[in-house]
Amino acid sequence: MRKVRRIRASFAFSVIALFIIIGLTFYIFSTKTDEQKPEIITEDEPPKLILQYTPIFRAWSDTAMDGCPLRNKCTVVFDKSMLPKADAVVFHVGDLYTVKQYPLRAFQGQKHVMYSMESPINEEKYLKNVPANFFDWTMTHLSSSHVHSPYGGYWANPRVAKENSFPAVDLPSDAAAIMKNKTIPGAFWLVSNCDTVSKREKAVESLSKYFRIDTAGACAKNSTMQTLCPKGELCYSEIFKYYFLIIIENTVCNDYITEKYWNNFGLPLIPIVMRKRIYEMRIPPKSYIAMDEFKSPKEMGEYLTMLTKNQTAYMEYFKWRKEGWSKVPWNIKEYEIGYCDLCSQLLQKGREVVTPISDITKWYAEKGGCEKDEFANTWK
Repeated sequence: MRKVRRIRASFAFSVIALFIIIGLTFYIFSTKTDEQKPEIITEDEPPKLILQYTPIFRAWSDTAMDGCPLRNKCTVVFDKSMLPKADAVVFHVGDLYTVKQYPLRAFQGQKHVMYSMESPINEEKYLKNVPANFFDWTMTHLSSSHVHSPYGGYWANPRVAKENSFPAVDLPSDAAAIMKNKTIPGAFWLVSNCDTVSKREKAVESLSKYFRIDTAGACAKNSTMQTLCPKGELCYSEIFKYYFLIIIENTVCNDYITEKYWNNFGLPLIPIVMRKRIYEMRIPPKSYIAMDEFKSPKEMGEYLTMLTKNQTAYMEYFKWRKEGWSKVPWNIKEYEIGYCDLCSQLLQKGREVVTPISDITKWYAEKGGCEKDEFANTWK
């Protein structure tokens, strides 16, 4: 009998202990601070306030949220008197010279956002005077940024496009349309920056020894080619005569793919870039040719020459246009970019207190992974 009583007492104690543990667990999780809880967005919550502290390339624009489905959830202002209330304060790197004194955070959780549309190498001169621990978030072309702001948005492969009902690109893909105006078996290069960090001009010059490259713009060697495509004019009538279009960026950095690609991917020419690693995870495969796919300029020149003589092989670089690739609209959920993504991040994480970036110049340089002239100097 005593043994039975001891078992019952032990069981009762275990049940009581279990309820105490459950109660303590519930209490601990229910009393977490706001910083530990995911932010709950309610319909009647006031819009997040984004203060544009500097101009963007010397201009002020109130169109940052145009087209964004969250435009009623965030407001962009330029009035610095709103600093004490701003959830995010945005500083465009190229206009940091206008900042006479860097402001302190008005409250814990206010985000100082570094906004850059240029490569890390080109931004160093502006960032060197930024105080330590000033920026909390970054908004750049880098996929590793807190807020993603790539130039052209995202490509969705055929499977993802189909699953999400994204419209496939509608671009010319038949031989008749692609080959229509071609009369020059060479590459066209419109360029105005003649002395770059990557020394792209040196790599192009090396290739030109084995394949025809016609250079237009400020870096052309004669006045006719210098004025062939005036700034602001598309001059497609000239470009379409060629088989290839050189679109090498002035700096070769992670994720740095600018309007040179995005404004031209739909043209009836094959783009030529320098480093495959920058493009292979971002744009459709076999829609471009990279210099570093070849051991030497001579090998590449021979391959390009073959393509100009073999229409079947040349057209392989336009097959992707028929496969269902989609250029995803920038304002679709989970694909937002720029200020639309900034608004989305503020709605999700606006109250979080984060550790500031101690050295923004170092952060951008390390994440950017920019190359200098190593490739151009060894590709011979």
